[in-house]
Amino acid sequence: IDLDFKHNKLFIKSKGTVLTNDIQLDAEMKNRLIAPFVVDNVNIKVSDLDVNKITDKLRDFEAEATRKPTSQMNSTQEIDMSQLVVNNANIQADKIKIRNINSDNFTAKLKLNNKKILDVEQFKFDIAQGSVFGKLQHNLNNHRTELDIHLNDANASIMSEALFDLKGQVYGLVDGNFILNCSGDTQDKCFKTLSGNGNFKISDGRMPKLGS
Repeated sequence: IDLDFKHNKLFIKSKGTVLTNDIQLDAEMKNRLIAPFVVDNVNIKVSDLDVNKITDKLRDFEAEATRKPTSQMNSTQEIDMSQLVVNNANIQADKIKIRNINSDNFTAKLKLNNKKILDVEQFKFDIAQGSVFGKLQHNLNNHRTELDIHLNDANASIMSEALFDLKGQVYGLVDGNFILNCSGDTQDKCFKTLSGNGNFKISDGRMPKLGS
């Protein structure tokens, strides 16, 4: 880790492993030793980004912060996520895994405010020979997630198998738009409360079990 203190700013450059992911980090934060810890700008580059592991670790952070007040946290313990504010973050990843889906060329721009609202203003990645882009907001207090997502020219067979375990049942190219929300501190709870609306179109497609 390379630290450069300049007046009221702290500049950080680092290579290492964070939340089980190898990363390269370049950050600028306010030079202060009291909470909240404010990161003004951060750029993160990752070779392989496993969102599943990050989500699990964030839930562990939240659970620990709930069980133990900040005053009881000492310097040897992990950072209390409720005391972290990120004004601007840019993330790039060569490969990314979300649930059972593997994708490439991930980019995202996000913020984390002092009310523990994670706001992913824009994200994009290549998946199933197509692309996905959209925005997401997650409340770390009540675990509510809101997602606005758009799918462009994705392989229907790959998507249906990865998301719904429907192997060899749908073929073609998928375009779709979805606005979804859920509440829950686990993926299972989130799927049980999932609601929203959307539409999709399959071009040059067929469904063998229906005789097409």
